[in-house]
Amino acid sequence: MHVRASLGSEEIWVGSTIYRRDGPSSAWRIESSGSALRVGEFLWDGGTPLNVRKVGETGAGAGHLTEISFFELRDQTPLWFRLWVDDDQTVLRSEMRAQSHFMDDAYSQFDAAFTIAPPV
Repeated sequence: MHVRASLGSEEIWVGSTIYRRDGPSSAWRIESSGSALRVGEFLWDGGTPLNVRKVGETGAGAGHLTEISFFELRDQTPLWFRLWVDDDQTVLRSEMRAQSHFMDDAYSQFDAAFTIAPPV
């Protein structure tokens, strides 16, 4: 997994090893997470969705998306989600909002070949 934050910090996970840096000109640090990431789980998989609502629809044909929203309460932390789902029920975009925490993700290139490598 490769994560690049809007303020420039980055993380690259290869197995149980994490490569981190504070910005594009910063040196990489190597850390062990103790375990590898679990594949096939998403941020919204950890709780019980409440107040699920269809917010809207966009596009037509292969570009058709349904937008849904819902709420989860985890460890007394309120989380608000919004997902954009295609007709095959594949999530293509997600937003999560919590107090002082915002995450926007886009998913693409499903089943495409990829390479994961540590930074040089």
